[in-house]
Amino acid sequence: MSSNFSKKYKSLEKDRYFSTVWCTLDILVIPFLQNKLKPILHYCNWCSTFGDSGVNSKFLPHITLRYLGFTDELDKNQIINDKSKFSSVIKNIPIKTLNLGKISIWKKIIGNKIVVARLNWEIIDSSVLSNIHQNLLNIGGYQYFDDLEGKNYTAHISLGDINLDNDNLSKVKEYLSKQNFVSQKVNLQNFAINYATPTEREEVLL
Repeated sequence: MSSNFSKKYKSLEKDRYFSTVWCTLDILVIPFLQNKLKPILHYCNWCSTFGDSGVNSKFLPHITLRYLGFTDELDKNQIINDKSKFSSVIKNIPIKTLNLGKISIWKKIIGNKIVVARLNWEIIDSSVLSNIHQNLLNIGGYQYFDDLEGKNYTAHISLGDINLDNDNLSKVKEYLSKQNFVSQKVNLQNFAINYATPTEREEVLL
């Protein structure tokens, strides 16, 4: 294991809370998302913007830039002390806007069976986010997730989790196929450390 990382994991684990470095999207996207997602809300387990973002980050449109590790294993004081290191990476970003396209469905398939289906908002050019991720990995002392980071890092915006019961997936797919998605430029806001526990979410702005 590289001395740069405190511990390595294959991926995230169910029911374990983890903390990240992330950024949120301009709040001007909320009316657009609610207009697009409301008709399929009842086919999903959750949809972004339709929930309490103060407690659960999945309801807040965001992009994860680095997975710091499982919160129960992190030293909060270390994170606070390293704030300037994270901020230094963010300050060197050449642009803070993204072009976003259509909303589509990302699927995880195991043994020819779809086990997860999520709504994804397309990032048309994510190279700047990949560069941020690589620079954040150089800040040592945090965990590393093999399936999610380094060469496997894929910047994404998850907007919901489709309930796979009944014929919900087909209904969502049909609805999205009829939508006219126009590319739009969106500002990135609130670059922060997202410190998450089972009972609270705390943001440390960078």
